[in-house]
Amino acid sequence: VKILNFDKTIVTIPTYSLVSEGFINQQEILNSGLRRIKRSVRIEASSIKLINETELEKYKNIKYMKEYIEHKLEQNQEQSTSVQLTNLGLFRKYLQKYIEDNPMIYSFKNANRKTKNKTLSLHKEENIIVRIIEGNKEGVGLEIYCFSNKSDWKEYEYIVATLLEHVYSSAIQFDIQINC
Repeated sequence: VKILNFDKTIVTIPTYSLVSEGFINQQEILNSGLRRIKRSVRIEASSIKLINETELEKYKNIKYMKEYIEHKLEQNQEQSTSVQLTNLGLFRKYLQKYIEDNPMIYSFKNANRKTKNKTLSLHKEENIIVRIIEGNKEGVGLEIYCFSNKSDWKEYEYIVATLLEHVYSSAIQFDIQINC
């Protein structure tokens, strides 16, 4: 069976493989005008640290962080706990908020954006994820999972590049070192 991919390449798959192994039809996503972004970066483990009270004030000045930090401190007081925040945890939350507010990224916050097909069913909790993945000798993995609101290859690549440029450039605000 010959298959024409989105990038106009042709792949030949043995008929037996389609029957024995199965496949996932991505047509719904292609019709939606959205495209999945799944990228990860490696963070130098030695740059991850606990945040003290003085540093928290510094981080409150970064966009998106003040409300989150104050909420976490309130939670600690209400629950009589002393869960200490880390620079990596703050960075993850920052990226989550940045991606949610990014007009190039599909988010439920901006769900009124028009897509070609409204039948794409993305659950809110699956829409945008910034998570820590397994570490290795190259560092701690940080993965970004979201959907661009453009499926055109050129536009999509621009969105991914812009997003990763922001990840690399904003890490320094959190004293995070990204391994290249």
